[in-house]
Amino acid sequence: MNTRRPSRIGGSSRLEREPGRICVVGCLRNERVRLPSFLAHYRRLGASSFLLVDNGSDAGSLELLEEQDDVVLYTTEASYAASRFGLDWTTEVANRHAVGRWVLTVDIDELIVYPHCEELDLPRLTSHLERRRATGLLGFLLDMYSHRPIAETVLGEGEDLLDVCPYHDADTYSSPRRGPLARVPNRGGPRQRLFWDGRNLPHPPPFLAKTPLLLWPGGDPYAVSTHQVRARVRYEGTTCALLHFKFLADFPRAALEEVRRGEHFAGARQYHAYASRFLEEPALSAYFERSRRYRGSRGLLDEGLLRADRKLPR
Repeated sequence: MNTRRPSRIGGSSRLEREPGRICVVGCLRNERVRLPSFLAHYRRLGASSFLLVDNGSDAGSLELLEEQDDVVLYTTEASYAASRFGLDWTTEVANRHAVGRWVLTVDIDELIVYPHCEELDLPRLTSHLERRRATGLLGFLLDMYSHRPIAETVLGEGEDLLDVCPYHDADTYSSPRRGPLARVPNRGGPRQRLFWDGRNLPHPPPFLAKTPLLLWPGGDPYAVSTHQVRARVRYEGTTCALLHFKFLADFPRAALEEVRRGEHFAGARQYHAYASRFLEEPALSAYFERSRRYRGSRGLLDEGLLRADRKLPR
């Protein structure tokens, strides 16, 4: 199969009925446990449609997605690594359906928040961005976790991700001094703290900055996932955070599986770091004495993790 052309297997025609609305685009594999929270979060923020590419799920994800009337569902069994780690697939479906619309490209374990998002939905946010002549929204990954060992952090059916993982780091992040990325954290957080610090690994910890929201220009706007944009993008003063829910009970097992598959960036080297640490310390927990409980977008603004443009509505 051409890695740039996943096959549509069903879903809504809502995209055709509602031109100009906001699309959420993503690629997934075996994310059944996180999907209900993911869908509910973006519906609550006012997203009208989901363009999702399933890459070989075998644990209920497809069946759940086929029941959703606002999901346009694609599937492929091709190599995730050969598709630029899913970027070819998400770019392809966005180009089919969403050129000239606002597109939010996220992983299933990422929930966007931004200043005043409790009252300010995505349609109003993007209207503000257009008034400010912005074409993208800059953000970063904010890893979320529970007070329990990661291997014991179970998300039950019907539970919300934020109820299970309500904590985050506030003072372990770093940013460059200059340039547009100086407005968001680039490195740090619990993944660096737990899996990199003091371990002398030969590669750096995860890069956290992303541009998940774009006024989709067509073509191939992203160079490396949403971490690097090759298209010309204009930002204004607002930033976002992608609440990142990797630290659930399935993570240690998933890390071993991704090491075996070798389909992630650079031979899944990050997953080697995760898997080896869990083997050393099966009861590893991200919670520590400086952990902060999530208090909504206001809390992240107070902690300096979000920024709001002076003209951003509430």
